[in-house]
Amino acid sequence: DISIMVHSVKRHFLLLLTMFLYYGIDIGQSTQLRSAVDLNDVDAIKKSNIPTFTLSNNITVPMIGLGTASGVRYASVRSAIELGYRFVDTAQSHSWGYHEEEVGQALYEVKRRYEDDKHDDYVFVQTKIHPQALGYEATKKALQLSLDRLQVPSLDSVLIHKPRCWDEVCSHEPEGTWEDSWDALQEAVDSGLVRSIGICDVDIRLLDKLLTKRITPMIIQN
Repeated sequence: DISIMVHSVKRHFLLLLTMFLYYGIDIGQSTQLRSAVDLNDVDAIKKSNIPTFTLSNNITVPMIGLGTASGVRYASVRSAIELGYRFVDTAQSHSWGYHEEEVGQALYEVKRRYEDDKHDDYVFVQTKIHPQALGYEATKKALQLSLDRLQVPSLDSVLIHKPRCWDEVCSHEPEGTWEDSWDALQEAVDSGLVRSIGICDVDIRLLDKLLTKRITPMIIQN
C-alpha cells in the first residue's frame, strides 16, 4: 500500500523522500550503467535486465530511463528508444530545457507506445505540468497541450512539476492551487486519459494532504 510506504519513508528518510527514482541518461555520456551495459552496444542494451518498479496501480515501469531536461532533443530521444530505453521523462517547461514536441516526434516515428499494441515492450512516457498551469481548468488545458505535443492519446504518468509558482518561473499568477490541479488529474485518471499521477518537490505537510486525496500519488519525484 503506497500510504504505508510513504509513511515509512517519512519516518526514516525525511530529507531523502523519493518514492520513484529514475536516472536521466544522455546517450554516450552517462556512466550510470556503463559498468553493467555498454550504452553503445545495441544488443547489450536490449538484452540487459533493467530493473523495474511496480506502482501502486500495478503498472510496471523501468527504473532507468532518459531524462530530457537541459536540452536533450529529438535525436537523443530517438536514439535512446532504438537502443532499448523504455522510460522517457519530459515536461512542459521550455525554459528548463524540455522539448515535449521533439519527444513526441520521436515517439511517433518509432511506433513503440502502449497504444501501438506494444504492451510488453512500450515506451513509458512521463511529463510534468508547468507551475503556471496550476488550477483545475488550467491543468485540464495543460494535459491537452501535452497530449498534442507528445502525439499520444493518453499519458502514462503526469506530475505536478512544482506545487507553487514564483516570479522567476511564472509570468503571471496561476489561476489556482496544486490541490485544484490534483482534482483535474484525478478526473483524468478516472477517464483513462492518464494512467498514473504524482507530484515533485514534496514536503511533509504537503505529503500529509496528498494522502487524504481520493487518488493518492503513484509517483513522487523529489
